[in-house]
Amino acid sequence: MDLEIRHLRYFVAVAEELSFSTAAQRLHMAQPPLSRAVKALENQLGVVLLERTTRRVELTEAGRLLLEESRSAIDRFDSALARAAQAGRIEGRSLRIGFRPAASLPLLEPIVREFRLRNPHMSVETSRIEWSDQISCLLTGRVDVAFVLHPVAHHQVTVADLLAARRAVAMPSDHPLGTKSSIQLAELSGHALAIPKGATAEWQGFWTATPRPIDVDTPNPPIVGNADESFAAVLSGQAFVIAISTVMTYYRDGSLSLVPIDDIAPAVIGLASREESEHPGIPAFAEVATEMAESLASDLTLELGTTVVAPSRMTELDLSRPLDPVPAS
Repeated sequence: MDLEIRHLRYFVAVAEELSFSTAAQRLHMAQPPLSRAVKALENQLGVVLLERTTRRVELTEAGRLLLEESRSAIDRFDSALARAAQAGRIEGRSLRIGFRPAASLPLLEPIVREFRLRNPHMSVETSRIEWSDQISCLLTGRVDVAFVLHPVAHHQVTVADLLAARRAVAMPSDHPLGTKSSIQLAELSGHALAIPKGATAEWQGFWTATPRPIDVDTPNPPIVGNADESFAAVLSGQAFVIAISTVMTYYRDGSLSLVPIDDIAPAVIGLASREESEHPGIPAFAEVATEMAESLASDLTLELGTTVVAPSRMTELDLSRPLDPVPAS
């Protein structure tokens, strides 16, 4: 077998998740070929990297060493790709921005418009991303900067937080809970919450409010690949979806109700870029984004009737705790 960078990515995913099934979801692949690829890697090296039992997966000493070296090799490989991809855009005075429509919409248009006014010499390209490639789109240089939703963390990526907003549950507009101004998490105990496919365990836990109270007869939740599939699951009655409350600026047709959840921490939209990026447009775009987010937070609070926090206030608040609702006028 000729070793390729993908074999190291497969191994790192399993080693970090300590679960073949979770790693397969993260890699957007089926579990059997992942297991075969890791086994082939072990055969090629002539060592056992992972101790497998019916209940758990553990790294051997050789596995721990390879994990450290593989991360370094992948970082160098991705960095080389990113620098090469970005070099052409720097030379052509172009900035490519990653966005997720449902999450980024209230920010993308006004920030890009203002950036263009201030930087007429630089063209702007936009590229749709999903929750599963918020990091990889930056590491491989597909985009220069991206609007992302937390939780997101990687040692090669830096994130400037732009807005915090209450998490809310999306449901069909005719559902009895849809008439409430807010709910408690326990009120969702009998409802399935769609599970985001290909996301990290941390991401899945945050966006399904895990752990949470669940009734024994709660239906099995569907697995969804993007926001459009998520809200299709809602409209078809398969599941509810937890989302950042600002998505109501995207879904305006009245088919959905988005009800804020009182007793969980808010969601945060950030602006991410590769830490070693040398693109001169990134600092300028980040400056515009931070400035614009200040006024956009106030506008969104008024439009949505729910608390949206600007960058200047984020350092004052404990964002691990629920946000207070907007006071009744």
